[in-house]
Amino acid sequence: MTTSPEKENKKQGNSYDKIFRENMQKNLFSIIENVLHLDIRIIEELKDDIQYTKERKADLLKKVEDKEGNSYILHIEYQVKSFAKMHYRMAEYSIMLQRKYGLPVHQYVIYLGDGKSTMPTTIKVRNMTYRYDLAYISEVDYKVFLNAGNIEQKLLAVLGNYKRQDPEVLLKDLVIAIEHNAKDELTAQRYLQQLRVLVNLRKLVLTFDKVMESVSTFFKEEKQPIFKRGELKGKLEGKLEGKLEGKLEGKLEGKLEGKLEGKLEGKKESQLEIARDMKNEKMPIEQIMKFTKLSKEVIEKL
Repeated sequence: MTTSPEKENKKQGNSYDKIFRENMQKNLFSIIENVLHLDIRIIEELKDDIQYTKERKADLLKKVEDKEGNSYILHIEYQVKSFAKMHYRMAEYSIMLQRKYGLPVHQYVIYLGDGKSTMPTTIKVRNMTYRYDLAYISEVDYKVFLNAGNIEQKLLAVLGNYKRQDPEVLLKDLVIAIEHNAKDELTAQRYLQQLRVLVNLRKLVLTFDKVMESVSTFFKEEKQPIFKRGELKGKLEGKLEGKLEGKLEGKLEGKLEGKLEGKLEGKKESQLEIARDMKNEKMPIEQIMKFTKLSKEVIEKL
């Protein structure tokens, strides 16, 4: 049985919604500051479902106070594709929120897609004028997210403005950051799967798969890759494939389990060979230093 385009789009939209809902608490201040450009001092939790004649569940709903002491309801929706009736949907939210909380409502739709949205943002009819704000995550410098302190924020870099950065280099940085910072294998797999969902929004799935081949093992299950950090084998000759094991003359001795910054044992000659391979792979020098324990000066001379 085939799946209709409408159902497939809804399924994909639900995947993106799930990621943003799961990661929102750690991303909230970054989104408010870097995407919405708001100066918020106090945030108070609110229930995100609103019900009067119909039930609505907001993507994000907070009572906030700005630096001047003004309190209002902050309502944020994430949108992957342009929705022709978004202005009516947001207006419904606005009326219900004003009625429930008796406070001003500031509304933002953050567009996650590539390029510009065609969604209407205003309603102008007799006796009524309404407007919400439309913001673009693609206009934010990707480095703002990549340099953040937690993985949830780093993942947003793939949706930011790459400027002249090669997407393959960016994705490699993200994968390495996940490998380094995830607390365990299960957590790393979850973040890698989230990243693969997000790269769909920038049509970078093939590039992402290429990057994964160079830094980790992966296999497919039900047409979705499950990434296993576990053991890596083979030489670092252009790319890391399978399990790294064996002797340090051309191979890493033992097994690298877990993170890519596992300990290297053995001789300097093998460390130099490994560093040379990683440099040929165009991996960051900082990463090579951590991986081989060699100095920056030695690596640059290779």
